[in-house]
Amino acid sequence: MIGGGFIASQVHLPILACIDEVQIGYVADVRDTSVLANVYKIKSVKVEGDLSTLPTCDIALLAIPVGVREKYIQEFSGRRTAIFSEKPFAVDLASHKRFLKGTDKIGCDYMSTCYGSVNQVKSLLLSGVLGEVKGIAISEGRIIGPTARGSDHYQERKELAGGGILMERGCQTIAQLLYILEGCRLSVESAEMLWQDDLDIDMDARLHVSGSWDFDLTYRLSMIRPLGNSARIVFDHAEVVYDHYDPGSVVKIANETGDNTAESEFELAPDRTWASTYTQAHHLKWKRFLDQVAGRAPIDPEVETSVETTRLIEDLYSKAMERAK
Repeated sequence: MIGGGFIASQVHLPILACIDEVQIGYVADVRDTSVLANVYKIKSVKVEGDLSTLPTCDIALLAIPVGVREKYIQEFSGRRTAIFSEKPFAVDLASHKRFLKGTDKIGCDYMSTCYGSVNQVKSLLLSGVLGEVKGIAISEGRIIGPTARGSDHYQERKELAGGGILMERGCQTIAQLLYILEGCRLSVESAEMLWQDDLDIDMDARLHVSGSWDFDLTYRLSMIRPLGNSARIVFDHAEVVYDHYDPGSVVKIANETGDNTAESEFELAPDRTWASTYTQAHHLKWKRFLDQVAGRAPIDPEVETSVETTRLIEDLYSKAMERAK
């Protein structure tokens, strides 16, 4: 485990400690991780420059900022060690493709593809029972006040975080969308952003979806507007609404007249590969990756790391910067 911060200590360590086939070898960081390591009775390793001194392992978890990830990917790829990375996977498409050149056993923790709500909606789309998709509108965000983070926190530094709210939070939503709209092509029509210093804090974007369907998609993302988290899909015969940020969100459906009195809630038959909590989603993503590394399931690195997510984020930033000139 490379990185001993919040996501490692509060998510990955508790989950991995409960998986029988996993033995956690060590946690390594540029900071002292001895307290965390003692809790799990594992080895603490101080990273001091030469990555070749890091102990061997079968899988390396990279729970570190995207801006400092490349040298670790190079090191473990050279060892033929499987790599599981936190999101976002890369800051741009060129870096993403470079990371994949060295290994065919690599994945990224886009765990929202395991959400029960997301898989219910994907099942609805594939079934065609509600007709053709006419449009999708997504909103995501809230007003974020003081965070108690210092200026040295990685999310406050573009060279570490790679970007602002789109890179840090939007990447999960975009990966989820691509999963739901599997086989479709998403292209950016327009994007408008607000920046604080060099980090994006607000975005309004319009994308076009082509392939199996043909429609427009709007995406609003903000940390300065109380948008809430909602995805609305308009079909020929109904509208479907759910909270795309909540694994256990109840899917709501209204008839084509838009009559709220006809609105109902439903849940498809549960599937054990669907998660109703964040912890379940991370656990299912880990189990999938472990099966792939063990050869029990096929692995496509471009899909598992979502190359298309990186491409869309790069295109959104590019469109927004063009508009700002």
